[in-house]
Amino acid sequence: MAKEEEKQTTEAPTEASAAAAEDSQASEGGKGGLLGLAITALIVVVLAAGIGFGLGKFINAPSKAEASEDTTEPQEEQDVPSPDSSAQNQKYDYYTFEKITGNLDDPRMTRYIIVTIKLAMKSDDKEKSETLIVQEKPRLTNWLRTYFTGCTVDDFRGPKKMNRIRREICDRFNELLWPGKRPLIREVLFSEFAIQ
Repeated sequence: MAKEEEKQTTEAPTEASAAAAEDSQASEGGKGGLLGLAITALIVVVLAAGIGFGLGKFINAPSKAEASEDTTEPQEEQDVPSPDSSAQNQKYDYYTFEKITGNLDDPRMTRYIIVTIKLAMKSDDKEKSETLIVQEKPRLTNWLRTYFTGCTVDDFRGPKKMNRIRREICDRFNELLWPGKRPLIREVLFSEFAIQ
């Protein structure tokens, strides 16, 4: 019986040392596993970046037909006006409208707007346009004040909304001044714009 107890005591330390050895190997393997995983991830990222760069170069590279066209002598350019070239080549005159002040439609607090606009029109049309604008100025001013008092602060946030407001003013002024005829006001510009 004493021999059996000795065997158990001698076997117990070997079992404990085997378990400790397994734990140390597992922890070393865990560190090695994390290191291997990190290296693998780094390799994947580098390969993906290289592939992306290569595809970008490949997609943007000129084809053989385009490359051969570039080496030939330039052909005679045709006079085909681009859509923007007609607007850029035209001379515009500007009529400065009076400063408009009005309260905005904001139930939380009293906010007001101060706006000065310029009306752009072709130089050829300025004389007859200006005469009619001066004559109809009370109607235009009234419509503009009413329009702005119906707006909220959010209606003026961002360039898209500002451009929409400029187009609406331009369209309405043209309707009021030349109903059913060719519009002579080409663009409405803000020369002063403040919300208090």
